[in-house]
Amino acid sequence: MAANPAFRQRVVGMILIVLMAAIVAPLVLRGPEEVRLALDLELPPEPSPAVMRNDPLLVPSQIEKAARDIDKAMNQVSQLSPESTGDPYIPVTEETIPQGWSVQLASLANQANATEMAATLREAGYRSHIRAVGQGVDRRYRVFAGPELERERAMQLRSRLLEDPRFGSEGLVVPFTP
Repeated sequence: MAANPAFRQRVVGMILIVLMAAIVAPLVLRGPEEVRLALDLELPPEPSPAVMRNDPLLVPSQIEKAARDIDKAMNQVSQLSPESTGDPYIPVTEETIPQGWSVQLASLANQANATEMAATLREAGYRSHIRAVGQGVDRRYRVFAGPELERERAMQLRSRLLEDPRFGSEGLVVPFTP
């Protein structure tokens, strides 16, 4: 019975007519007294504008005292700090950047999975980081453990990760690049 399209149309039509009657009836049946009360609005009085005071914030004697205090503090600081004898700038070269080694455990297409694996590594007590490689559809997220300064320590880390049942993957020892 409800599957008949003509019956459905009639029911929808009746519902629309009842809704329209419910909306229009109060407007038509409202008396003139109710309309007048609705139109007679009493607004509150307009607030008076705030008055700004033009009092000076600081008295000239206070300004002079503050300037003397600042000069005195500057002299004390300049007397305490030693003069620089050398060039404070030390250039960063490839030789000064320590090279390290990391263990690459996985290369995943899903960033959420990579983040979860890195979190699991951290919970197990390992340092971990993620590096995104590629763009668009070819984007991969590599999960690393480490870094270690020495390759031998990275190899030991790889062995520990291989023995750990949570990870158990044979990782690759790769150079760490910050």
